[in-house]
Amino acid sequence: MASFNIAILLFFLSAYGEATVNNLRSKSVRPLPRQLQSNQDNELYLPGDDSTKTWLFGAGDSSEWGATTTNSSTEMNHHRPTLINISALGQGEFVTDTSAGTLHSTVVTNQGRILTAGSVAIQTSGIGRDTLDGTQLDFQPIRQVYYLKEDNTHDKNPSTPPTFSKVVASQYYTLALDTAGNVWSTGINTYGQLCLGDTTARDRFYQVAITIAEEEASTTTTKVVDIALGERHTLLLMENGKVFGCGWNAYGQLGIGMKGENMLTPVEILIDEPDFDNNTNDTPPPMVANITQIAAGRGSSYFLTSSNHVYATGTNYEGQLCLGDRVDRPLPTMLVPVQDMLLSQGKNNDFSLHDEGVVVRLIAAGKSSFYMLFSNGQVVACGKNTHGQLGNDNSDSTAAASDVPAVVTALTNVTDIFATAISFTAFFLQNNGIYGVGQDGSGQLGNGAMQWQWDPAVSEVSCPGGEERASIGQQNIIISSGNDHTLFLVNVNAIFDCEGNNNSPLEPTSSMSPFASVAPTPTAPPQISSSYYPTTPSPQGGSSLFPTHSQSPTMSPVNPDRNQPSGGVKLNGMGVFCLGIVFATWQLLM
Repeated sequence: MASFNIAILLFFLSAYGEATVNNLRSKSVRPLPRQLQSNQDNELYLPGDDSTKTWLFGAGDSSEWGATTTNSSTEMNHHRPTLINISALGQGEFVTDTSAGTLHSTVVTNQGRILTAGSVAIQTSGIGRDTLDGTQLDFQPIRQVYYLKEDNTHDKNPSTPPTFSKVVASQYYTLALDTAGNVWSTGINTYGQLCLGDTTARDRFYQVAITIAEEEASTTTTKVVDIALGERHTLLLMENGKVFGCGWNAYGQLGIGMKGENMLTPVEILIDEPDFDNNTNDTPPPMVANITQIAAGRGSSYFLTSSNHVYATGTNYEGQLCLGDRVDRPLPTMLVPVQDMLLSQGKNNDFSLHDEGVVVRLIAAGKSSFYMLFSNGQVVACGKNTHGQLGNDNSDSTAAASDVPAVVTALTNVTDIFATAISFTAFFLQNNGIYGVGQDGSGQLGNGAMQWQWDPAVSEVSCPGGEERASIGQQNIIISSGNDHTLFLVNVNAIFDCEGNNNSPLEPTSSMSPFASVAPTPTAPPQISSSYYPTTPSPQGGSSLFPTHSQSPTMSPVNPDRNQPSGGVKLNGMGVFCLGIVFATWQLLM
C-alpha cells in the first residue's frame, strides 16, 4: 500500500514538474502582454509606471474600438463613457490624440506610435495594418509604412513608421501627420481622398506628396500642421497658411471653382479676400487669405482666416454653408450675407465684428452642419437639425434645418466644440462640464439617455460635482465621434466616474429611445454596391456623380475574444501538485 501511495505522490510531482517546465517554456517563447489596469479612480496605468497619464473612454458601439463579445450584440453598446483598456501600450506610454472613424478607431501615443482598432477585418477600411483574419481588431500598433522616394514614387518594401503626432479618421480611411510635417494616408480611396494620385485602396500608410509651383519651391514650405477630413475629401493646412485639398468634389467642396471632378492629388485652394486693414478710400485689391483653421463636413469645407473671417464652399443642401440660402458654392464664399441678416434682425451676434473685439475663435463641422465659437464663449450653428445636432432646443420637425446661424442659447462660456463629418452629434465643452447633442441610437452621446438630444443643457456627458468640475473646460480634452461611437480622451481624474456607472456597459432596452428603430447601428459595411457611399441621400445629385466599384472586399466575421475565460474549473501545475499531496497523505493515514 505504501508503495502505491509513493507511486501516486511521484505521479503528481511529475505532473507538477512537467506543467511548470511547460509554463516556463511557453513564457520564454511568447511572453504575456503587459495589461493596463484601472484603479478605483478609473486611472489607466501600467504597474510600476509613474509617468503622466491620460484616460481614453468610449461610448456607443464598442465593437468599433475593437471590443468583442460572445453574447448578444446589444451588449456592445455602452450608454455611458467606458474606460478602454489598450493592452498594446508599452512602459510609460499613453495616448495623446484620438480620432473615430465610421467603423474604426485610432490613437497616437506619446512615443509617436499609431494604434488602430475596428469592427471589421478589412485592412483597407482605414486600420492600416494586418488584422490576422479578425483576431486582432483591438488596438494594435502600425508597424509598416511606405515612404516616398526622391522621384515621388513609393518604396516597394515597407519600412518602420516615423514618429507620428496626429491622426484623423473618417469614412473607411485615415490620415496622419508625423513630427516633420509629412502626411500619411491609408484606407479606401475611391474618390482619391488619400491624395496619392490614384483611386487604389491602401492597407498600409503611404506618404503623401505635395507638389508646389516651381517658382515657389525655394520659399514655400510643404510642412502640414493640420488635417480635416470630410466624408470622402481631404483638406491639408500648411504651416504658411496655404490649404490643399484632394478627393471628392461633386459639390465644389474642394473650392477650386468647379464641381463634379475629383482631385487625386493635393491641389491648392486659393481664397482671395479684401484687404481689411486698408484705410484708403480706394477699393482695396484682393489678397490671398492666410488660413488659420480648417473644417470639413460631408460635402462642404470651411476656412477661418487670420482676418477673423469665415469662408465656406461645397454643398448647401441643408443650409450648412450659413449663407442664407440653399445654393451650392464651388468657390470659398465669405459669410458676409449672414452678417447682414443678423444685424438687420437687431441681433448683435455678428461673428466677424473685428472692430468690436468679438471674433470667431474656432470652427467645427458635422456631417451636414456647421458651428462657430466666438471669442466671448457664444456658439452659433446652421445646417441640418433633424437629430437636434444644432443644439438650439428646437425639436420641431418642420424646422429641421437652418440656413442662417442659430444661436445655441442653452450654453454660454463655451471653450471648445467637437464635431465630425461622419456623425450627427456635436459636443460642447464648458468649464463645468461636457454636453452632447444629436443622434444617440447606439448610446454614442454617453449621457445614458439613449435618445436624440436637442437641448445641450440637459444632456451632460460628464459627471456632476467633484473638485475637477470647475476646470474641465481648461483641460486638454479631445472628443471624436464616428457613426455609432464616440471617443473621449481626457486627463481629468474621475470626469466620468458617475455614481452607478462604474464604467461598465448598461443593458439597453428597446423602450429607452423612440428613435431606436431608425438610428443607424451598423456592425459591418454593406456589400460594395453601397459600402462606401453615404448613409444619407446625396444632396442635389444623382448616382452619376459617384464612381463605380470594380471589386468587393471580402468581409471577415468578428471573432470572439479568445483570451476571455470560457468558464469551468481549470487547474495549473501547482493545483495538481497540492491535490496529489493531500491525496497521498490521506492514503498514508488510512
